[in-house]
Amino acid sequence: MGVRQETLQNFLQGLENGYNDVPYHNSAHAACVCHSVHWILTNNREVAALSERPIELFAAVLAAMAHDMNHSGHNNAFHVASASDLAMLYSDQSVLEMHHLNSIFQLLKLEECALLAKLSVERRKEVRDTIISMVLATDLAVNFPTINEFKAMLNEWVPPDADGPERTTTRPPARTRRQSMKMAKKLSIGGLPLGVYAEDLFSAHSNTITKKEKTLILKMILKVSDISNVTKGKSYTLAWTERVVQEFFDQGDLEATLSLPVTPMMDRNTACVPKQQIGFYNFVAKPMFEVMDLLVPMEHALSNLAGMYQHWETLIPTEAKAAVSAPRRESEFKRLSEAPRRGSRYSHRGSKIA
Repeated sequence: MGVRQETLQNFLQGLENGYNDVPYHNSAHAACVCHSVHWILTNNREVAALSERPIELFAAVLAAMAHDMNHSGHNNAFHVASASDLAMLYSDQSVLEMHHLNSIFQLLKLEECALLAKLSVERRKEVRDTIISMVLATDLAVNFPTINEFKAMLNEWVPPDADGPERTTTRPPARTRRQSMKMAKKLSIGGLPLGVYAEDLFSAHSNTITKKEKTLILKMILKVSDISNVTKGKSYTLAWTERVVQEFFDQGDLEATLSLPVTPMMDRNTACVPKQQIGFYNFVAKPMFEVMDLLVPMEHALSNLAGMYQHWETLIPTEAKAAVSAPRRESEFKRLSEAPRRGSRYSHRGSKIA
């Protein structure tokens, strides 16, 4: 790609400087998300086709690094309600995500940070399109549509109850990870490793996947990486949830100062964070990781998620437990799409917990 070391250093410094000193959506969060995206893409053969060419991996990593650039520490709902300059600029649509994209592309335009300068017009457009698609998908307002589209794509590849390689199209058979291994066991003979037979059944091979499918998988990889701190063990999770709850409460304080309605989950005087965490885990994190597990192994992440669920469940006040266990419609949790991502080390009325 012909990027000089000095140019890369300038870009990385500019990128870090472009993140604000806010509790959660800062450069450290960007680094964590970038690490998760890179790890998924380079450690799972199921998605090997997504980074067969260096430029594809480069675009995905750029999107991860820039996905929250210049985040204000307030969510989209706040910007819209307060009629902020950003909300006016982007007509209330994916306000922060649009702002993050503008921030990274403005940085890349600087001569001293121009990582894309030596790419052809076609390749620059490819990188730009990938970054735009991935970053816009991090808006939790499009969370359920993205997950449903991902599920539909997998179902199109192979029916959930299919036992054989039958397909109604002329493309080679492509399957989810679990179905691939099921087929591999049936095909396994002579004691050879399952991978020998599973290899050609994995879904993300370049000869069985379209550009649209690649982009959708990349969106999901960034989305699960964006909330992956809740799956990385208790101490790590609690450190980051304390950061995000501080952002919640800071926004709630500002809403009160501006005489705006205070978002309930951001009211430090009344918020029941353990209850909110259970809702977030049930209706955002768990469905997202479960659907990703259809393609890429997520057992360890789901196990850690279950452990944190139990942690928060023990901290819910007795009077709130019935409400948490009661069935709730998906639409009732769309408000989570406008919240900063995670949980807290604070219990009812803001008291700290161990």
